[in-house]
Amino acid sequence: MPGFYISTYRTHNEIDNYYNEKCIKNEIKNNKYVIKRNTLNRFLDDKVFSENEKYIIIVEGVILNKKDLIQKYNKKTFFDTIVHMFEEVGESFFKEFRGSFSGALYSKKDDYWIIYTNHVGDTPVFYYYNDNNFIVGSEINYIVETLKKENINFNINEQSIYSILTYSFMIDDQTLIKEIKKIDLGSYIKITKNQLKEFKYFELTDDRYDVKDMSIDELVEQIDIKFKNAINLEYSKDIEYGYQHFNELSGGLDSRMTLWVAHELGYKNNLVVTYSKSGYYDQKIAEEITSYLQYNWIFKSLDDPNIIFDLDENVKMNFGLNCYFNVTKSNATYKLINFDNIGICHTGQIGDVVLGTFLNSVENNKLSTFKYAESYKLIDRLDKNILEKYKNEELFAMNVRALRGALNSHIIRKNYFETTSPFLDIDFLEFCMSIPLEYRINHKLYKQWMKKKYPKACDFIWEKTKSKVNASDFRVFINKAIILGPKKIARIMGVKTKVKPNSMNPYDYWYQNNTHIKQFMDTYYKNEINNYKISKRLREDMIYLYNEGNALEKSQVLTVLSTLKLYF
Repeated sequence: MPGFYISTYRTHNEIDNYYNEKCIKNEIKNNKYVIKRNTLNRFLDDKVFSENEKYIIIVEGVILNKKDLIQKYNKKTFFDTIVHMFEEVGESFFKEFRGSFSGALYSKKDDYWIIYTNHVGDTPVFYYYNDNNFIVGSEINYIVETLKKENINFNINEQSIYSILTYSFMIDDQTLIKEIKKIDLGSYIKITKNQLKEFKYFELTDDRYDVKDMSIDELVEQIDIKFKNAINLEYSKDIEYGYQHFNELSGGLDSRMTLWVAHELGYKNNLVVTYSKSGYYDQKIAEEITSYLQYNWIFKSLDDPNIIFDLDENVKMNFGLNCYFNVTKSNATYKLINFDNIGICHTGQIGDVVLGTFLNSVENNKLSTFKYAESYKLIDRLDKNILEKYKNEELFAMNVRALRGALNSHIIRKNYFETTSPFLDIDFLEFCMSIPLEYRINHKLYKQWMKKKYPKACDFIWEKTKSKVNASDFRVFINKAIILGPKKIARIMGVKTKVKPNSMNPYDYWYQNNTHIKQFMDTYYKNEINNYKISKRLREDMIYLYNEGNALEKSQVLTVLSTLKLYF
């Protein structure tokens, strides 16, 4: 993932990205530190990489409210604005930033670094620290390269491996290397002459706003205002640089509403992309919507099972922090597109659980055990102390499954473009999370917002229910019964049904019916499972999960093995 690199070690490090040709490299010469960046060659006025007599300042990503901040603090440049903000506001000056970003500030006088990620942590920064020496980088690969050149030993983090083997991603700030950590979402580290400390500047809560006396109509009005503000911030950034808008669109509501509201606000220069199995709801619904809105539409069929072979490529691009099955689809699509004149990738990331909720009931929001994992076979291996960080189930689900899980896919996306979602706008996100669950559950408020403000957007089928948004509950029940009923009946009766190739994730079908896929996965597993110094228990657990698990669980094991192969 493009970004920056700071180190006390003087070893030469190229800080190569997967696609160097899409990036530019710079270096700030300094007697104490190696300071470099290798960033995407777009939105460069947002990406500060400069110094004066007092400070070194680095910003990576996009700052959607950059112009507003420059105007607010009455400065001519973003660099001068940041200096003023730091001197007036203090160490957490970046709390005012909006967008997908990370960065660093160095005080030359006091010899300390402030290094941060954004509120939701989707632009990660990793670090190694030992005996007053440190390495900070946007990629784990940057750090490992230096460690190896310096002959510094590092070790396998077995506990974090269990995150991959259950959730398919890291559920906390760990990585698969014990000595390398990620700056947690909404946090920054301060590195002084003799210590490194981490500070929290933002924490997602469910009571930021007092909305308990607001009616559902009043809530709809506020949601619409805040969502439009978020859309304007995103799409005006493209216009600032003269880039074309780029939108993902599926059969769900979130990407639909991002595109739809942008369209109604006058942002019309949109290129739309959809990737799914041919004939699946995502393709059919997206085609109908783009035809109605009259936008150019790219469809990437995921019928080709050869994306399964991209194991090592995907792991190298996301450092083993996400199960490769979960990212190989989008990566296969983006490799085919020329992004030279394309701006931000506008998505609907996590919208269904922001304006909706993970929960199925308002009765019990207590958290007592791990939930929302992709595999439960080894769930008892996880450290239950993690659960104590969250006051209830929804905050656990939002912080772990949504912010640390779903947004993990941005690591690979950022090799091609900057990416945002209006549902991740902090002002919108905190407002929605303050709304009582009884309004958000079962998408009650979400559907009310669409019906009242964007009724035409309701005329298209919703992939989740296989019905239109404005369909009656009875119609939704009938449609789902027709489509899913036979499978549920067979499951209740204990009858095994054949895996079909036309689902959104046909991995089990491919593994069971494609000899080359099965051979590739099984051979990779057999060649690697005994190559690394791990505990007997972990090895036995991985053998058990691969032999007894479905295709996704097998891919969890392969992701771990590929990561160990890459780094050890």
